[in-house]
Amino acid sequence: MTRPNKPPPPPRSGAERRRHPRYEVLAQVEIRGSEATLVVPILNISLGGAYVELESDEPDAIAAALNPGAGASVFLDAGGDDGDLSMVVDAEILRIALPTGGRGGMALHWELEDEREQAQLERIIAALREKTPRRHEPG
Repeated sequence: MTRPNKPPPPPRSGAERRRHPRYEVLAQVEIRGSEATLVVPILNISLGGAYVELESDEPDAIAAALNPGAGASVFLDAGGDDGDLSMVVDAEILRIALPTGGRGGMALHWELEDEREQAQLERIIAALREKTPRRHEPG
């Protein structure tokens, strides 16, 4: 007896696909692509990647310089003595929402080389979270 083919399940939402919790932080990063360098605010960060804000009067220039699937180097700095809370990490640009009439964003996926890089990223995220004021829920 053969079973009828079941349709595949619907795709999971972004939040359901994430393997790492995301944290809102107040910080900026420097992103170096092959054609451009940007200094932009981080909207959220995790051990898997980050989402940064893009704000530009020239969205076409961003689109020409940074492309989904391309690599970038990201400089993260949470302060600390002697650069102990900073690092350069390779990332893949997953997607870009071009700024139209204001703000857009870019999703990055970290390409960590080893456990040492992951441990350093964990320290940086913890330091950024500590420096970011907590939001108070109305109530």
